[in-house]
Amino acid sequence: MMIAHLPDSARVWLFTAGRSLEDDELLLVETALNEFVGGWKSHNAELKAGFAILHKTVVAIAVDESVEAPSGCSIDKAFRLLSDLGEKLKTNFLDRLVVVKPYCNIAKVMSRENVMKAREENALGPHDLVFDFSINQLGQLRKNYLQPFAENWLGKTLYKEEAF
Repeated sequence: MMIAHLPDSARVWLFTAGRSLEDDELLLVETALNEFVGGWKSHNAELKAGFAILHKTVVAIAVDESVEAPSGCSIDKAFRLLSDLGEKLKTNFLDRLVVVKPYCNIAKVMSRENVMKAREENALGPHDLVFDFSINQLGQLRKNYLQPFAENWLGKTLYKEEAF
């Protein structure tokens, strides 16, 4: 189930694959997420949920909390699913310490070390757009899920004393 049917107020969680997924890997992730959100429950109540995969890299899972709010256990199930998928695909969907810079239909995922190298090579500057992983509502995701690198968690640290 895609997220188009959910309201802007729906809660959203973002996960990164750690790299661009191949077509067969995308199919595996889409199939697993379709099955998961189609049967996602909280205290035996069905959740109105959906998902999207952005730039073959970022997974967004959303739930309409106005219908039924997910419990801690049901949220844990979503994280466990992404952890299990990461093991199968030899990647880590739960790594929050990355920077994701989109390019057309794919994205480049950079660790802190890769970010430092990209800055040195002028491949990543303060105004380059990267994913904003602080988003927690679907409306924010729909409106603008990108932010200048200087406003990103790592960019703020790197640029706090530099003028740009």
